[in-house]
Amino acid sequence: MKNKLLYYKKYFIFPFFSFCYFSLLLFVVFFNSKRYSNNYYKTINFFPFKKIVNYFKQNQSLAQPIRFDFYLDLFGNLALFIPYALALKIITDIKYTNFYLIFQIFCFSVSIELIQYYCCIGVADIDDVILNTVGGLMGILLFTKSN
Repeated sequence: MKNKLLYYKKYFIFPFFSFCYFSLLLFVVFFNSKRYSNNYYKTINFFPFKKIVNYFKQNQSLAQPIRFDFYLDLFGNLALFIPYALALKIITDIKYTNFYLIFQIFCFSVSIELIQYYCCIGVADIDDVILNTVGGLMGILLFTKSN
């Protein structure tokens, strides 16, 4: 019975949730209507936490919707990569080191930002790479603590 349940989880439940997660990730990163504007030029930010520091400097003058977008961006970048890290740990059967998995998460995040830059979708931001990598690290730590 245990083997049948493990087979069911590995070949049905995990692929279904993986498909849902990657569909959500693609939508949020590339197809969300907030990503598009009338400005068709490439924008990139190489200064770590510039956007976050500017937010806290201007906090008193920002309207409520801007605050919501800021926190959604901040915590969304963290939360979006927790499942990715969990999926990597499950797919690789825990045979790779955590450093290798974090490097893989970092490379995936950089590739997303490069695609955003070359396709003029949103802003390619170093903050996103850092927060995505930290989110992946959180996912790896969650998996490690749960086992």
